[in-house]
Amino acid sequence: MNYHDLNLRAGLAAFMDEDGSVREPLDGFAPLHDSDHCLRLLVATGISFQRCGDEMVAESMSQQHREPVQAGDVPAAARRAAAALAANWVDAEDPRPLSTTNGVKEGP
Repeated sequence: MNYHDLNLRAGLAAFMDEDGSVREPLDGFAPLHDSDHCLRLLVATGISFQRCGDEMVAESMSQQHREPVQAGDVPAAARRAAAALAANWVDAEDPRPLSTTNGVKEGP
């Protein structure tokens, strides 16, 4: 999954309601690269972190995702872990959530 898809799926996981509508604009939403966006992701999803040696672990409920700390950049590892964990909550086989434009769901 490329950065664009990972950011999009993380945004969908955070802001998509049960009927598949996305009320937040996702254009430019980039929790991988923007700490403010990552904070919005964390608040919306309840994801938390802990550091385990040279890894950051993002956790929510009984799920977790581990990312290595590269070149000492702990915040980047935390952003990657949170975005990857949230992105995993969006069904990769369901194309409906990916038909969003400017945060508004298109189609039925």
